[in-house]
Amino acid sequence: RDISSGALHTNYVPRTAENLVVRNCQFKNNYAGNAAGALGVLGFNFLIDQCTFDSNHVNYNTNCYGGAVQVGVDTDESYGVLSNCRFMNNYAVSQNGISHGGAGCVRNGTSYINCIFLNNVADHGGALTYHASGSLENCEFYGNSANKYGGAVSISLEQTTMDLTVKDCTFNDNSAPLGGAMRLSGMNIGIENSYFNNNYASEYGGAVSIDAQDVSISQSSFNNNVANIDGGAVYINGQNTLIKDSEFL
Repeated sequence: RDISSGALHTNYVPRTAENLVVRNCQFKNNYAGNAAGALGVLGFNFLIDQCTFDSNHVNYNTNCYGGAVQVGVDTDESYGVLSNCRFMNNYAVSQNGISHGGAGCVRNGTSYINCIFLNNVADHGGALTYHASGSLENCEFYGNSANKYGGAVSISLEQTTMDLTVKDCTFNDNSAPLGGAMRLSGMNIGIENSYFNNNYASEYGGAVSIDAQDVSISQSSFNNNVANIDGGAVYINGQNTLIKDSEFL
């Protein structure tokens, strides 16, 4: 596809594609132009479960989004879940702009649960870029990289009012100039019971770089993360920050 959704695309009006279920499917070597290398799911109450996304990509002259998937739209009617999926070797490339989300771009109200992300690449968010509030739960990120920020996960810098919760996740061997594993911004950012090992930032935030109003990090472990300038494990710019019951090794 020259524009979007290399394999599967739903209508942009959320209610016309509601209750879509995609289960136990494999998407490999699909490509598109500006968005959704394999799967563009824009409907209400969708479920993507037990699927594998391998070596899909987007490549476009200007900004592009979601090497493998782009899910949800920016309305209150688009909510869904991706669960038990694997994303590997997906990438997003922009010739003259910014590429977002090597594996996927996340829109309003989308949750990723029990997914694995391996060796995905983009400018922002090697694996995922969030453009709206959402959550990550029990996900694993290995060897993802970003050319600018958020080796595994990023939030678009213009998103100043959104919330993101990261719970029971593992981030190993991810890299970026800013936020080796995650570069997050917004209103409320929470990290709970998560593990960050051997992540690298050439500038700030070896594991995590956060710019948000309220920041909470609890019951999490940071081991052998490196930043060349500041924040070997965590770099924070926040008005209200709470870090508790965590270890930094």
